[in-house]
Amino acid sequence: MSRLGNLRHPKIVQFIGFYKSSTSVPSVLLMEKMDMNLTTLLRDHSKLPAATKLSILLDVAQGVKYLHCLKRCPIVHGNLTSDNILLNTQLQAKISDVGISHFLRAVMSNEADKPVSTSLDTSVDIFSYGTVIIHIDTLTLPKPLPVEQPDKSRKVVSMTYQPCIDKMTLNLKALVVSCVNHTPRNRPKIDGILKGIEPMAESFSRVPKTTLTWKAEYESLFQEKAKLEEEIKNMKKQVSKANLTKEVALKEQKEQFDQLKEKHSQMEEELGHVNGYYVHLKEELGQLKEEHSQLKKEFKQINGERDLLKEELGQLQEKHDKLLEGLDQTSEEHSTIKEIPGKKQDHGKIGIGISH
Repeated sequence: MSRLGNLRHPKIVQFIGFYKSSTSVPSVLLMEKMDMNLTTLLRDHSKLPAATKLSILLDVAQGVKYLHCLKRCPIVHGNLTSDNILLNTQLQAKISDVGISHFLRAVMSNEADKPVSTSLDTSVDIFSYGTVIIHIDTLTLPKPLPVEQPDKSRKVVSMTYQPCIDKMTLNLKALVVSCVNHTPRNRPKIDGILKGIEPMAESFSRVPKTTLTWKAEYESLFQEKAKLEEEIKNMKKQVSKANLTKEVALKEQKEQFDQLKEKHSQMEEELGHVNGYYVHLKEELGQLKEEHSQLKKEFKQINGERDLLKEELGQLQEKHDKLLEGLDQTSEEHSTIKEIPGKKQDHGKIGIGISH
């Protein structure tokens, strides 16, 4: 780990430190901050000037030379790809993840303090550098294709990058062919690659600055990107705050809903009681209607009997009147009889005479 921290070169991303947690928190690598990787640049910008392409390739080659020419023990990157080539806003390239794969294996085995060592040969990085040249020139990731074998009984299948190399526009096809040679010992050393790249990069560096003004535009775009990212960050905060407010409001609404639900349940229960009472009243009303109908019939019968009684009473009244009239006549006759006294005496005499 100490050796990785001691690597110092303008074309190598600086390894600052490593934090290994004793808890479940993931371990952290602290590296020099860059703005993007080569893959992103090639994806977003399809019309890079040849001068920029060669400048990036020269930066990468210088970084590889530094690693391969260390005095004590050369370092083989082992994973040199466009993803591990980082750039700043001035499009200056640096190699990242130097020895990280070896270092992580050491960390997993608790041997982080031991020197970084590898059995890989420097020709591995030369092969990878050739594929990076194809990628940066054609703007597409190189994919090897199988070579047709005259003897189909052979189990080993050879692969070739020739179709990808044929699409290149830079005058680097011969260099790439030698870099991706199937025989590692036939691949060039990094010094030989630099001798081929440096003259071309210097010739393009003499191009008038007006042809490279897009770099300033690119830097302006990065500044605008940073500004937009800051705005997005602020908007996320606002959204987070709004979501928090929304959560509080939803919580209050939920509480109100629960209260209303409880009231609704109570009202349904009360309504059930009211419905039961209504049914009971309805039954009583039916009984009252029957009683009313019966009473109505009885009242009608009583009215009929009353009419008969009234009729009989009228007849009795007539008889009574006649009796009164007869009684009055009898009283008059009786009074008349009292007014004739001689008749009374004669009856006495007669009576007496008969008795003797």
